[in-house]
Amino acid sequence: MSGNKICFFVHECVLEAGHTRAMLETIRSMPSESVKEIHLVYFEGQPSDKLLPEFKGDIYHHQVPGKWLFPFLIKSVFFQLWCSFFIRFFLEKDIIKIGIGTACLGVDICNIQFIQTQWKKHYFKNLSILSLRFIYKKVLFSYFSFCENLLFRNTETKFLSLSHFITHFLIDEFQVSPKNIITEYSSVNLEHFPLPTKNKTELYELLSNKYSSLEGLDLNRPIFLFVGAFERKGLSKALELTSLADNGQIIVIGKGEHSEGAPSKEGVRIFPISFTKEIELFYQLSDYFLFPTIYEPFGLVIAEAAAMGNIVLTHKENVGASEILENLPSVKFLDTETFDFKKAAPLSLEMRSAQAKVVRERLGQYSWSKPAKALESLLSSF
Repeated sequence: MSGNKICFFVHECVLEAGHTRAMLETIRSMPSESVKEIHLVYFEGQPSDKLLPEFKGDIYHHQVPGKWLFPFLIKSVFFQLWCSFFIRFFLEKDIIKIGIGTACLGVDICNIQFIQTQWKKHYFKNLSILSLRFIYKKVLFSYFSFCENLLFRNTETKFLSLSHFITHFLIDEFQVSPKNIITEYSSVNLEHFPLPTKNKTELYELLSNKYSSLEGLDLNRPIFLFVGAFERKGLSKALELTSLADNGQIIVIGKGEHSEGAPSKEGVRIFPISFTKEIELFYQLSDYFLFPTIYEPFGLVIAEAAAMGNIVLTHKENVGASEILENLPSVKFLDTETFDFKKAAPLSLEMRSAQAKVVRERLGQYSWSKPAKALESLLSSF
């Protein structure tokens, strides 16, 4: 079998992690003959038949010890050191190395999912300079800033960028040569996120048996949904906006970046779920996907929710997915439009389906084959 040998470095090699899913969908959409061997290096992973079911070549798993390490700074440094050792002494020289951001510093191709330097103005917001949390975040930011400068300013590094606002920042901030960057948007696997067919009663019966925290959800009132890390994705703003709706209720899927307790907001009924592998069912159960993120290189969940027929409420500035979802009736940008939360109402199955079809027609212009061709082009340059 002809083709390249590649090695993919990522902390969590699971489909539930959006950055991993985007990279694996890209690899899966490449011509079968373009890659003959894949190495996966991770703290936590899933079986090959789940991650890359169609791949006919050889897949090798390399699990990095230390999944339990804490805090994140120590865990990240350990992963980088382990990967450096692995590359130097065990990885064949003809294998092309691909990493997510600065997870591994010895890569040939960097898939940009997040740039710490671009996030800087929000990083220390609302923190006392005398607090231990501020000191820790200062050290953490300084380290990742150092890593980004080391990797991004390396003239040999090639980049696969998710959006144009990320590409422009790489060029302006790190003087990356435009010839070393290919920009292609992520897409949505519409087979995994099919057109909605179940009504809310069916969905609620199914999910409430698995997630007891959903008890008391009112199906006759609009249901808001938030997904992701609390701070960066804007949970506090999401709760504030939900409180504007009459008897506002919101399902919150995710965890805080630190040791925050369960989210709370006066006047809002919150249904917390720390983790799920059935996100597509939660899209269908909810009416509004409320995602006031302040920085999102792309945001797969935004496109997924829109493709499932939700009314999506997010930001336009510094959100990559907004570049391909502009002017869609079911996508509202909170920083450029006015939305009346008091008029929020549940969506009928017919309305959801109609909205989903319009979004899917738009997303048809941005299939996974495009980033797959971009990655294939980068691989051919080695």
